[in-house]
Amino acid sequence: MAARKTRDRKQTKKRRNLILRIAVLLLVVYVGITLIQLQGDVNAQKQKQAALDAAIAEQALMVSDMQEKVSNPQEYLEQKALEAGNAAPGSQVYKESTGG
Repeated sequence: MAARKTRDRKQTKKRRNLILRIAVLLLVVYVGITLIQLQGDVNAQKQKQAALDAAIAEQALMVSDMQEKVSNPQEYLEQKALEAGNAAPGSQVYKESTGG
């Protein structure tokens, strides 16, 4: 009877050991999958940040261009008038033509 009790205890310990090992293995697999998913999320967020940084740089360039135009409105108006084909009185406008 004593031998049977020790055998039952050993089998119970083996079962507990097996269950514990399986639980630890499942935990490790879960953590690994979670880390892989998080790495993908981080990469996606980095791409979004790069796109936003590029948009911010473009907007900053536009703002500085607009500030330059606002700081010197006369020059801006003259430039637009020339582009439209108008010229100031007494000025000479030269147009390029292809030779032939």
